[in-house]
Amino acid sequence: MRFNKSSVGGQAAIEFILFAVMLIIAFAFLIMTYLDNGGFRGGRDSPDVELTQTGTIEGKYIDSAGFSKSYYVTVRNGSHQADHEVSLAEYNAAAVGADFPIVLTDSDSVKTDEAQEQADNTEADSAKSQAAERQNNAYWQWFWTHQLLTNMSAGGE
Repeated sequence: MRFNKSSVGGQAAIEFILFAVMLIIAFAFLIMTYLDNGGFRGGRDSPDVELTQTGTIEGKYIDSAGFSKSYYVTVRNGSHQADHEVSLAEYNAAAVGADFPIVLTDSDSVKTDEAQEQADNTEADSAKSQAAERQNNAYWQWFWTHQLLTNMSAGGE
């Protein structure tokens, strides 16, 4: 069946296709707007982070992706909830149901936690620099091997 603009069926098919394309574009625009305003995520990029600078601690968790650990507490203020990254000492001092921001004491355990966190960060930085150095060494080894093989093949001709 062939559609052309002069037939009634062809005109309806063309209008349907144009209408469907406009609906898809409108739907994509709505999804992009929703994502730009923080949809589908409740982490540090969320606008709720600003609204939960004070509130009640709902929970806490540790994220150990990569070379280091990150400590988070989930804070609720009214209908807004967001995760805040905190230090190890703050993480250990945080209690579910307590007020946020966390007030630290000058106890020995807090000083130990802060020293441990500093040691963890130093260890993570060291691991990153060692990985970068290994990658750099591997690149130069490949480069000089490639140069050697190129010179050997050129010398054999």
